[in-house]
Amino acid sequence: MSKSNDERIAALEEKIFSLEYQLIVMRNILSVKTRPDWATKSLNKAYKIGLIESPYGESLDSCRIITLLDSLNLFSQQIK
Repeated sequence: MSKSNDERIAALEEKIFSLEYQLIVMRNILSVKTRPDWATKSLNKAYKIGLIESPYGESLDSCRIITLLDSLNLFSQQIK
């Protein structure tokens, strides 16, 4: 017994809605909408040397990594 086209379309629509919801949740977890104060200076340096700013905001992990790279003076060498 095969499903009718209407049943298959309904199942696909349900999957799409579920995936859209999951994407929204993941974006909210992985990215911050406001830049943390402690990362602002380092992020600005990184953008100045070519890092492309995410339209969704940077994740806290990326802020931490960029701040670490800046603390190692890796951005200062590129800005000169």
